[in-house]
Amino acid sequence: MMTAGARGYDLYALTITSQKRPGPKPKLFIIAAIHAREYATAELVARFAETLVQGYGNDPEVTWLLDYFEVHLVPQANPDGRKQAEQGQLWRKNTDNDDGCDFDRVEWGYYYGVDLNRNSSFQWNRGGASSNACDETYRGPGPASEPEVQAIEAYARTLFPDQRGPAETDAAPNDAEGVFISVHSFGELVLFPWDWTDVQPAPNRDGLQTLGRKFGFFNGYKVCSDCLYNASGTTVDFVYGELGVASYTFEIGNTFFQDCTTFEQDIIPRNMPALFYALKSARRPYLTPKGPDVVLVSLNADSIRPGEGVTLTATLDDSRYFSGGYGEEPVQTIQAARYTIDAPSWLANDAWTMVPIDGIFDERQEQVIATIDTNGMAPGRHILFVEGQDAQGHWGPPTAVFLTIQEEAAPESNQPRVHALQRFKQLAQALQ
Repeated sequence: MMTAGARGYDLYALTITSQKRPGPKPKLFIIAAIHAREYATAELVARFAETLVQGYGNDPEVTWLLDYFEVHLVPQANPDGRKQAEQGQLWRKNTDNDDGCDFDRVEWGYYYGVDLNRNSSFQWNRGGASSNACDETYRGPGPASEPEVQAIEAYARTLFPDQRGPAETDAAPNDAEGVFISVHSFGELVLFPWDWTDVQPAPNRDGLQTLGRKFGFFNGYKVCSDCLYNASGTTVDFVYGELGVASYTFEIGNTFFQDCTTFEQDIIPRNMPALFYALKSARRPYLTPKGPDVVLVSLNADSIRPGEGVTLTATLDDSRYFSGGYGEEPVQTIQAARYTIDAPSWLANDAWTMVPIDGIFDERQEQVIATIDTNGMAPGRHILFVEGQDAQGHWGPPTAVFLTIQEEAAPESNQPRVHALQRFKQLAQALQ
């Protein structure tokens, strides 16, 4: 990636995926700490990376997600500003000091630098940003004037094709790919476009809102597009506005310099599942979250002999949404369930039906079951994918479970076994 100049630190991006399957693959792109003082954001993204790497091959969910998706992470989007914050200052901006501000320490919110989340090229200088170089929301001298912003925008363009038309009212297609998240602190919010205006909704508002409310189910945050101040030139508005990618701001925690106890006991358990759901949704973010989730997937045995039957059960739930008071997501009854073997449904050759345990699909939550015929399945470990469909025809994301087919035992020899002591006696006699 591009760097922040001769005196600055480089920006690094981490790509995580499995090389077992070639691309292209749907992508999740996450940046953090674009505001330097927001410590917990970078650590959350780093923990997400560790969970993915450690889980591959051990956890069926992590394994299939990395087989079929790519994750791109920039944990420190403002490393020069972070250096200032590490001196104990509530430093928000980068360290660009040639725009007319001479304050080199944070004094009453005034100091040099550009707010990188007001500097993006999409809708730059449309309100909610300052022209004063000392202000915390200083937008910079021009759109994407800062090398950090140039690097992030260029990287996003390499990941995602342009899926949205040039007009403000052009929507991305329903089957657009990709999810982008910019992690900030603090406030316990999930925000979606537009940031630059609350007068007109984003063209994909309904789809953005649905996925946002799914994130809200996991982290319990308020989910909205117009519940905070306006801000033009934001990264989220750029990625959605220019590329049509479903884009979000996560405002985590309750302070800038977050304490470790809150981070470990609250931020991690609430937000890690939301990040995993973002990855699950990256193939069809405007469609997949409308369908039911699959939870509590289990087998009556996870390792069986060749040809043995195995029972697969799961719970489907179409009601897992939360907005924190900003509207209600419509939910439907479940109308179908299916499983596939060794590939998700969009790539599998066959899919098999699962049936409701109570005999009829008529609830928003259903338990389903299937008996799997393992005849013809090769020995080794397989992945089973379970999906549910609601009454409006929306298929939700799959959930996976491992199934191991044991190696067939080698046939026993028909030759009689000779006891070791008897063989020793025979050998001794032969030597006499």
